[in-house]
Amino acid sequence: RMSYMFNPPFNHPTLESYTYDPDLARALLAEAGYPDGFVLSSLDTPIGKWIQDFELAQVVASQLGEIGVTLQEGVRTYEWGNYRSKLLSYDLPGLFMQGSGGEFELLTEAADLTITSPSNFYRWENEEYEALWIELQTSLDNDRRTTIGHRMQEIVHEEAPWIFLHIQPDTYGVSDRVDWKPRPDEVLHLWNVTLSE
Repeated sequence: RMSYMFNPPFNHPTLESYTYDPDLARALLAEAGYPDGFVLSSLDTPIGKWIQDFELAQVVASQLGEIGVTLQEGVRTYEWGNYRSKLLSYDLPGLFMQGSGGEFELLTEAADLTITSPSNFYRWENEEYEALWIELQTSLDNDRRTTIGHRMQEIVHEEAPWIFLHIQPDTYGVSDRVDWKPRPDEVLHLWNVTLSE
């Protein structure tokens, strides 16, 4: 289960995943002024983009239903190209599936949730996060950068601008007959695959 938003090695090591607690969720909804829940238009997801993306969306919809969050149109699915177009034009409802791969640098990991980033599809904004983002861009001290990154993740964990789901590990088959190594960015370039000698 996901407890942090930056991918390793930049992840916060002590943040804990949220527990599954429908009673607490109902209490928080009541505290927020929604004792009987509320209605959303839909939960949108690509189909075939991530492992069991549609099934995962169905589980999320079911668990939301248990605490009183109703989806008028249920789970809506899209082919990835169409979904990506909707994502990039901010043409998705308030609840949609999204994933992110490793960026290999703390600054680019943190960029996705800044209000000026085109990748902030959630339009979430936090003043402290933005101030830390500005400091992170100019800090050269690795210890300070790590501290900033950890605090940014704490803010996201506290505010929960999205539903934290899971980290999806990559799985590859192994064969002595093929000469190929996976890339850390998950891109599959097959033109350089050869048969082993």
